[in-house]
Amino acid sequence: NGNHDMAMATFNGSKYVCAAWAHSNSEVGLSIGEIDGDTITWTAHTQNLDTTNEQMFMVSCGTNKVALIGNFNASSFNNRVGCYIIQHDGDGTLTVGSRVLVGGYASSSSSNVNHPYGCYDSVNDKLLVGQTVNGTTGNAQAGLRIGTISGTSVSFGDHQIATSSGVRYGSMNTQAILHKGLGKIVISYGVSGTRKIKVGTYNTAKTAITWGSELSHGGSDVRNECSLGYDENTKTVVWFGRRHSTGKTAFQTYQFNSDATSVTIGSFSESPRSDSHNYQGGNNVHWNPVRKLLVGSHHSSYSRWDLFTMHTGTSTTTADNFAGIVSGTVSSGSQATIAVSGNTNSDQTGLTVGSKHYITRTGGISSTADDPSVVAGIALSSTKLLIK
Repeated sequence: NGNHDMAMATFNGSKYVCAAWAHSNSEVGLSIGEIDGDTITWTAHTQNLDTTNEQMFMVSCGTNKVALIGNFNASSFNNRVGCYIIQHDGDGTLTVGSRVLVGGYASSSSSNVNHPYGCYDSVNDKLLVGQTVNGTTGNAQAGLRIGTISGTSVSFGDHQIATSSGVRYGSMNTQAILHKGLGKIVISYGVSGTRKIKVGTYNTAKTAITWGSELSHGGSDVRNECSLGYDENTKTVVWFGRRHSTGKTAFQTYQFNSDATSVTIGSFSESPRSDSHNYQGGNNVHWNPVRKLLVGSHHSSYSRWDLFTMHTGTSTTTADNFAGIVSGTVSSGSQATIAVSGNTNSDQTGLTVGSKHYITRTGGISSTADDPSVVAGIALSSTKLLIK
C-alpha cells in the first residue's frame, strides 16, 4: 500500500540487501534480498518489529550491518525516534538487536510526525541521526544525535542542537551528512518556509558537535521531503527533494569553501516526472559510489522506486582516445612529459593498491568508474599508477 513507508540498504555494498516496510496494521516487516544481475530474490525474515508511525529510514553501517531508524508509536515510545541494528551473518540470515530509544520526541502529536534521518560516518564509525524535536509546528529544534554501535546494540549521546527554535515539523525534515573532504558534518533543516544549512565540527572525543553560522539554501521552493548525498569524486554535497512549485523531484549541489563558512548552491536540476507522486527523499534514498540515486516514492495506491544518475562536468575522454597522464605540474604553453600505456605515474595520492582506477568526468582519478567508464590503470602503491 503506497500509504505505508519503506526503506532499504545494502550490507557493506555486498550482494545482500535489507528492506523494511510497514503493514496496514502498522507493524514493520523485514526481508533480505540477494542480488543476481538485474534480479533480487527476497526472503521474509520477520513481520512484527513492533509498531511504527510509518516514518522509516535505513542506512548501511560498516561491515554486514544496517540501522533501521523510525518514528515509533508504541506506548513505550509515544512517537519518539527509535533504532534497530540489524546484522547479516553472511549466509542469508539476519540478527536483529533490541529497539533503542534515540531520544527526544519526534512530534508534538501523533498526527504531526517528523521524518528521522540517518547517515553513517565511516571515518569515525558513528551513526548520526537527524531529528526535529520538541515544541510545536514552526517552533521546534533541529539537530542530531551521535550513536556508537557495538554488535547489534547502539547508544546515543545528547541532542546536538543546530538551531533551538523556529523549525518546522513534518515535511521539513532534518538531515545530516558527513563531508569527507572537509571532515565536517553538514546539516539541513527547514525554518520559516525555507531551508537552512549549518556545518559542524566534532570535538576530539567525537561525542559533541560545534555548529557554524547558519547558511541559506534556496527559497520557499524547497519545502518538501528531501535528503542529502555526498559525491566523493567531486567532494560535493547533493540535496534533492520535491519542489514546492512544480511537484517534481529536483537536485541541487552544495559547494563549500575551504573552511565551510560559505556555500555555493547550484541551479535546480529536475526529474522529468510530472505526476502526483510524493517523493520521500528523506526516507527512501540510496546514494552509492557510482552516483546512482535510488529514490522511493508513494502514490495513493502503490509505491515505486526510480533510479537517477548524477553527471558532473563534461568530458570527451573515452577508452579509445585516452593516451596517458601528465607527469608533474606543467604551465600553459610548456613542454609536458606524459606517462603512456605500460609506464607509471607517481604523482597520485590515496590510491587503493592492486585496484583499477578510472578517469572521472572532471579529469581526476578515482577507484570508482564514471560515465563513460575509462580505465586509467592499476595502482602499484598509494601514489603510483601503472597506466593501462
